[in-house]
Amino acid sequence: MAQNAGDLDLSFSGDGKTTINIASGTDESYASAIQPDQKIILVGKAVTGQNSDIALARLNTDGQLDSSFGSGGKVVSNFGSNYEYAKSVEIQSDNKIVVGGFIRNSWNYDFALIRYLPEGTLDNTFGTGGKVQTDLVYDDYIYDIAIQQDGKILAVGYAVNISGQGDIAIVRYNSDGTLDNTFGTGGIVLTAIGSYSDFGYCIAIQSDGKFFVSGYYVINGNNHDVFVAKYNSDGTLDSSFGNNGLTLLDIAGGKDEIYSIAIQQDDKIVLGGFTRVGSNDFDLLLIRLNANGYFDTQFGNSGKIIKPISDEDDYVRSVNVQADGKIIAAGSYYYNYFNGDLDFFICRFNQDSSDDLTFGLNGTVLSPIGSSVDAAYSSLLQDDEKILVAGTSFLNGNMEFAIARYHSQCVLPEQPSEIYGNQTPCEGGSETYNVTNVSGVDYSWILPGDWNIISGQGTNAISVNVGQLSGDIQVTPSTTCGNGPTQTLVTAVEFIPDQPSSISGITEPCVGISQIYSVTNISGINYTWTIPNGSTITSGQGTNSITINIGPNSGDIQVVPSNICGNGPFSTLLITPQTTPAQPSAISGVSSACENTTNLSYSVSNINGVSYLWEVPNDWTIVSGQGTNSIITNAGVISGNITVTPSNICGDGIASSLSVNLSAVPSQPGNITGDDNVCSGTDQYYSVTAVSGVSYFWSVPAGWTITSGQNSNSISTTTGSTGGTVSVTPSNNCGNGISSILEVTVNLLSVDAGSDQTITNGSSTTLYGNANSGSGNYSWLWSPIELLENPNIQNPNTLALGSSTIFTLTVTDEATACYETDQMIVTVTGGALSVVATAIPQDICIGDNTQLNALASNGSGNYSYSWTSLPQGFTSNLPNPIASPIITTDYIIEVNDGNSTVTDSITVEVSDIPEQPTKPDGPDTVDLHFTSFTSYFTTTTAGASGYFWEITPPEIANLNPNGLEVTLIWQGIGEASLKVYAINECGIVASDSLAIHVDNSVSISQIPFLIEVHPNPTKDFLLITFTGLQIKHINIANMTGLSVIPTVNIENQSEEYNLNLQSLSKGIYFIYLTTNKGIIVKKIIKI
Repeated sequence: MAQNAGDLDLSFSGDGKTTINIASGTDESYASAIQPDQKIILVGKAVTGQNSDIALARLNTDGQLDSSFGSGGKVVSNFGSNYEYAKSVEIQSDNKIVVGGFIRNSWNYDFALIRYLPEGTLDNTFGTGGKVQTDLVYDDYIYDIAIQQDGKILAVGYAVNISGQGDIAIVRYNSDGTLDNTFGTGGIVLTAIGSYSDFGYCIAIQSDGKFFVSGYYVINGNNHDVFVAKYNSDGTLDSSFGNNGLTLLDIAGGKDEIYSIAIQQDDKIVLGGFTRVGSNDFDLLLIRLNANGYFDTQFGNSGKIIKPISDEDDYVRSVNVQADGKIIAAGSYYYNYFNGDLDFFICRFNQDSSDDLTFGLNGTVLSPIGSSVDAAYSSLLQDDEKILVAGTSFLNGNMEFAIARYHSQCVLPEQPSEIYGNQTPCEGGSETYNVTNVSGVDYSWILPGDWNIISGQGTNAISVNVGQLSGDIQVTPSTTCGNGPTQTLVTAVEFIPDQPSSISGITEPCVGISQIYSVTNISGINYTWTIPNGSTITSGQGTNSITINIGPNSGDIQVVPSNICGNGPFSTLLITPQTTPAQPSAISGVSSACENTTNLSYSVSNINGVSYLWEVPNDWTIVSGQGTNSIITNAGVISGNITVTPSNICGDGIASSLSVNLSAVPSQPGNITGDDNVCSGTDQYYSVTAVSGVSYFWSVPAGWTITSGQNSNSISTTTGSTGGTVSVTPSNNCGNGISSILEVTVNLLSVDAGSDQTITNGSSTTLYGNANSGSGNYSWLWSPIELLENPNIQNPNTLALGSSTIFTLTVTDEATACYETDQMIVTVTGGALSVVATAIPQDICIGDNTQLNALASNGSGNYSYSWTSLPQGFTSNLPNPIASPIITTDYIIEVNDGNSTVTDSITVEVSDIPEQPTKPDGPDTVDLHFTSFTSYFTTTTAGASGYFWEITPPEIANLNPNGLEVTLIWQGIGEASLKVYAINECGIVASDSLAIHVDNSVSISQIPFLIEVHPNPTKDFLLITFTGLQIKHINIANMTGLSVIPTVNIENQSEEYNLNLQSLSKGIYFIYLTTNKGIIVKKIIKI
């Protein structure tokens, strides 16, 4: 859009004006300043509740709030008073911001200066915490400030005594905020003009340091006159100006008031305010004085201009002088006095005081900002002479800071956007060219010599007929302000291309081979190629050179030249393709072999006229056949591919390949893990580290039995009576590796409880035990101990027995800790016949045996036995038969001594292993960036008395189990597998595994902690080592969850703890470690 002098500058906030909401109540801007970087400072007040606070805002040059200033571009300061006002602002040479105004103390108002750092914080080097407050008389008000070249600050306003009479007040401050004692009296000058109140509203400093103060003084209630006072730099009146330093002016006999002053380059003084002529409304008032203080009679009407802006009151609040001498007067006018409706206005006058008819409408711009009340209080000229007018505006139910920017001169149109259109048009064609349209701008177009404009001259878009000449298209924008810069588009006219040159390339290519065909390239020409069916263009279509994958069919290669103007005549070349050999058949021969195997044969089907190039892995040798379809090779130790490539006159065909994997005999296993000092007849476990693809053959000493694990890396054995060598030999399809061995010593012990005895009811006897083959250092234990006088000797005496009893002798070799047991029966006769049925054990699992015992007592001693069962199916005439029930069964014993018959029964409880538990439920992907632990669950499993959780590999996480739930505390990343085991006295059943991927999206290393238990399996002692955590308690439970040792409390922390397991029977146990990281569970095997 064309921008005339006085128009709003649309580059400022999008529409030339902006309002700023500072606080929740009324916000009013009374003064403004421009920084050297052209950022704009507005100051005034902001009302919050009952408080009026100092308020500042800083705008960027585009009218947007400067977020680097204060909070979001705003600063609100309160210095402990309910009434604080900013009326003036200046920018120091160091970009610090000085604000002048007044602050109410307990009862009256004082001069107030506040200085801010460039970013909006208070300058603590100025006054007290950035503020200077000066009490002159009673009520003291600053309305304008100015900064001298030496950095001292002049503040002007008025001071009102307790009687209500005011005098002009001027105070000069040093740059640190202290009063300048070289000025006036202690830095203060008070000047009385008339008999009533005098009001100083504006100040201007001359280049020589002297300064002017202006405002008005009161003659009576309806008569105010203008004063201008000139002061020397020490605060005394300059007697060379006016009447001893004062000029007093009665303009229209009514109220004459001045609020702004400016000094021209010729030192003439321009004053702005308003006057009332008689009883009429207030009108614009401009006054120009010569440097001596008297009217410039060449200006207006004898030195003054009185101009009505509207039919109601008009107020000038600010004047500025442009570099060209034109005078700007800005303020507000009422367009509806009774509703309080105000708008901004600006008037511009030439140097001779005439209206500047190039500005706005006859020199005046009327500018609404908000919805009703728009009051202008200050104006500024930017370095580019654009005009800023600031004040306050009623918007959204409150007054807000307001500012608008205006052009000071007619703005020539900018260079048009780039010209859109075809830069390479075709001769004789029709084209359209355009630029982005700007409202109010005309466009003049110039074309190459023989082109014609069909339509659109004068607009932003034209239609043309293209001639033969290339050249520039030019468009020049114009408005009433003149022509803007020309935009240019370079064009090059295109023509239909000529026939291409002859096609270059082989006429008898081989099928399947890439060949290049080309013509001479002409810049700007596109080449479209067609080729015989079966051939493929792999690259270059559209260019002068193509690459073809040759197919089997003969035919023409054709190329058509084209450009944007159309197709030219084509060129052709006939080709007759030849073939290359086909890929050989699949290679015959072994794909798996052992290292260094000789005379391996490999072959493909033979094709006449084809030779074959064979390649084998690096350390292999081709013995014979290279060049033919069959070779003999000797293998090395490197696996790899055997490849054969066919070739003929057209080149090589596609190779065939066979991957061959070589295997070596396995390496010797590591050390065998297991006990090398064992007891006869005990269960032992031995293992080596497993290697994939390797089986393990174990041998044990004579008399031993391998109960499970043969061919795996771990076996279970039952020891015999002699020691010897446990060995393991690794093997694979290439043979056996070197064996590893472990020498094992067997500690023998033979125990005899003595012969069975028969005694009469109520008598006692002596038991006779014996042990041999051991060290001779034995401990003895007979049971039941309650029927013996001393159960811990070799040959104890029984108490008086009333029934038949089985006595058990347990002998422990103290040197080896091996122990054996034997039993004998003392049969009691003479009383009434009785029998007691027992089963050992009474609770068994499916597949286990139980020893039934019929302890007959008294009677004749000549007993016969008859066992039966419920459910039926079991009978025996033995006193102590073996039974193998598969369900819970009652066993009934009937004993006859020839005189009478007695019966008893025993119930054997039969249990099964638990059902398979459900697969763990929980996340299968874990990111340690977001969590260091994860919980998983399973459901209740039928037949289970407890649950055990297992994570693989164990070092990736520590487990904190709680029955059906477990929490994994992650220690690393990678792939993990989680299982839950259902446990009862009959066994353990594992769930399906849950695969878990553990990662860390920001690669933050986790702090590891580690617990190890060894040896495992163990016989007597277990060493627990731990790093990165503290163990508080240790407990051990069996597979049913029953605690088997008292809880061990760890008092003194170290990194290892030795646990005595001698009291435990053989079997599987779980160690529960209570740590500062939670509960961690480890499985151990006691042997």
